[in-house]
Amino acid sequence: MESLGSGGLASHAGADGDPLLAERSYLAVAGAKEGVWDWDLAAGTVWYSDRWCRMLGYAPADVPPLMTFWEAAVHPDDLPQVRQALSDHLLGRTEYGESEHRVRTRSGDWIWVHSRGQAVQRDARGRVTRLIGTNADITERKERELGREFLLKLNDRMRHLDDPAEIVAAASAALGAHYGADRVGFAEIDADQTYMTVHGDWTSGRVGTLAGCWRLDAFGQVLLDRGHRGQVLMASDTETDPRLQEPVTADTWRQIETRAWMCAPLIRSGRPTALLYVHTATPRRWSVAQAATLAHVAERLWDIVHHERALAALHASEARLAQAAEAAGFGVWEWTVTPTR
Repeated sequence: MESLGSGGLASHAGADGDPLLAERSYLAVAGAKEGVWDWDLAAGTVWYSDRWCRMLGYAPADVPPLMTFWEAAVHPDDLPQVRQALSDHLLGRTEYGESEHRVRTRSGDWIWVHSRGQAVQRDARGRVTRLIGTNADITERKERELGREFLLKLNDRMRHLDDPAEIVAAASAALGAHYGADRVGFAEIDADQTYMTVHGDWTSGRVGTLAGCWRLDAFGQVLLDRGHRGQVLMASDTETDPRLQEPVTADTWRQIETRAWMCAPLIRSGRPTALLYVHTATPRRWSVAQAATLAHVAERLWDIVHHERALAALHASEARLAQAAEAAGFGVWEWTVTPTR
C-alpha cells in the first residue's frame, strides 16, 4: 500500500463526490490485498473495507462501524500488546502503530494478522483525531515460525527422556498445548492394517481417552485409502465432511466427541505402521504449516521410540544372557582388539 499520509489521499477526492468516500475508495484499491480500516476518533466510528470484513468471514453489512467490534475479535492474550502499540503511536512515540496478533473469524477460527496504522489528522491541540491502517493475513508465515520454535523446544525436552511411554506422553501434551487441541495420541497399526492400538493419549479434559484397540475402517475409508501415501490427513468438520458420512464412520466421530482432526501416518516398509493424531471437540481449519509440524513430530517420535525400544530389547537380551551364563557356571568375558600397524 502507498503512504498512509493524507497527501496521498487528497488527490483522489473527486470534485463531484464526497471527499471521504473518494479517499476510502482509494484506500480500498491501494490495499486490495489487505484489509483497510479508517478510525474517526472524534466520532467514535470505524470504517472497515470489504476486504477487512471478508478476511474475518463477514459480509460488510454484518460489521458495525465500531472499534469495540475489532477489540472483541482480538485474542485476549494479545490484546494488551495491541493496546500498548496503539497507545504509543497516539502519544507520538512511534511512527506507526504496529502489531502482529490473533483475531477470531466468524467461524470461530483464529488467524494471525499484521496490523499497521498511522495518524493522518490531528486537532488544534495536536491530538490524533483520525487513524488509517491495514490488516494483512500472515497466518501461514506466523504458524511456520511458531512451528519451528515449537520443534526446537520439543526436541530439547525429549532429549532428556528415554522411556518410550514418557516420550509419547510428553510429545502429545506439548502438541495439545501448541494446537489448542482436545486430544493428541500415538496409535500403532497392526500388520494386517485392520486395527490400531492406542496405549494412552493426552486430553484437555473436554473429551475422553481413546486408549484401547480400534478398527481403522470405523474412522473412514479415507484413512485406509490415503493413509498409504503418508500424507497428513485433515478434516475441519466431521459433521459436514463428505468423506466421513457413512453411518458407522459418522457415529464413531460423534461417539468420541471429535469435530475436527489431523493425523500423520507413518509409512515403513511400504505400509502404515503408526499414526499421530490431533482432535478438537469443535470445528476448525487446519493450515499447511500445522500439518507440516505434525508430520515432522510424527517422524521424530517414531525414530526416538523405535530407537529406545531397540535399546531396551538389547539390554534385556544381554541381561538374559548374563543370567543364563551365571546359572550354567560360565564366566562372561569381553575382548577388545586393538589394531596394530
